[in-house]
Amino acid sequence: MSKREIKENLKQFQKIAEENEGELKVLDILNQTLPSQNSLNKSQEYIQKNVNLYTKEKVFSFNLENGPYKGTYTQNGSHFMVYNKTGSISSFSTQSFNLSFESNVEDTIHDARFLHNEQYMAVAQKDCVFVYDNTGKELHAVRDLKNTKMLEFLPYHFLLVGATDAGFMNYFDTSTGEIASNIFIKDKNPTILKSNPANAIIHLGSNRGQVSLWAPSQKSYLMKVNCHKSAVSTIEIDRSGQKMVTTGLDNKLKVFDIRNTYSPLKTVQTKTNIHFTSLSQRGLLALAYSNKLIVLKNFEQIYLKHNAPDTISSLEFCNHEDILSIGHAKGICSIVVPGSGDPVYDSKDINPYMTKNERQNLEVSRLLNKIPADLISLKPILGELAATTQVANESHRRRYFEDEEPQRNALSRFYGR
Repeated sequence: MSKREIKENLKQFQKIAEENEGELKVLDILNQTLPSQNSLNKSQEYIQKNVNLYTKEKVFSFNLENGPYKGTYTQNGSHFMVYNKTGSISSFSTQSFNLSFESNVEDTIHDARFLHNEQYMAVAQKDCVFVYDNTGKELHAVRDLKNTKMLEFLPYHFLLVGATDAGFMNYFDTSTGEIASNIFIKDKNPTILKSNPANAIIHLGSNRGQVSLWAPSQKSYLMKVNCHKSAVSTIEIDRSGQKMVTTGLDNKLKVFDIRNTYSPLKTVQTKTNIHFTSLSQRGLLALAYSNKLIVLKNFEQIYLKHNAPDTISSLEFCNHEDILSIGHAKGICSIVVPGSGDPVYDSKDINPYMTKNERQNLEVSRLLNKIPADLISLKPILGELAATTQVANESHRRRYFEDEEPQRNALSRFYGR
């Protein structure tokens, strides 16, 4: 190699290094890091005074009657829904705080979830599951989902999952309006229903301290994990789908590795029963009992403490924001938890600031790319199919003499080749 070529290679290398250094600086600005302190011994008043104005404007507090109230966010965190057991339900934007609708269905509400966007929501009522739009108008009554107590929505499969006290779990396809699967789980009065964001497997807690894993293509559970000696109170799964956090009535918090071993990585003894939990995108775990709220870092180190106005009834972190919403007996409110949300998001998939046209295009794109319910499994096969196809294409491109025998050289006879 000549000196001229060496100089050109060095210049290209320096240019690439400078570009990478600039990209790293941008990533350092975008990626928030958790504070270096072991605990934030500061009140919410102090935190809100010292955060940026954008985050401060996200904090809200509403005093409401006929509590307790519960709340849930959309997948991108742009809208928030508030409801109680007596039938009051409302929705508003977390960006502008404009009220979308407010109504009273005059029926018992067991659970409620947003569907693929803020335009539609499913509400589990006394008789069946009803679907409403963003104005509170009833669009559909799913008579097949009777006596549903808990709901969960799989956005990439367009599946609404509901569990009943009679021991049935139903998968309802919201794109076709048909039941995709009906499974007899044999476990009456399940305690908690949670979906794995990585593989869409449903985790179902029971009164016997077990967590069973379900898929719509199987009529029996895929796996059953013995977690606690008594009933399972809450289940949380991180966004990578590798860790599961459970709490039980035995006053214990356990962290499980659900990739292979399903064995507890950590066991934390709590002083009282944990009634509600929520796991943020950055791994902060919020625990609630009575009106006390504790946020843990690394599942065992106390990061933040807060006292709610009254007995807490729900907890949920807002995606891509440092906001934690708290439902309680006198209304609903939110607090700032620094470093809880991931500030980086895919604008083509989850965009909190999307326009009407972008929302419609995203809805059409998701419908076209909808993942069939049969592909839900513990080990996703989509990547394996792509890898198998790639290997087949490489073998097809080989020349005829490359598969017959390995290439020989002058020293092959000394090595037995």
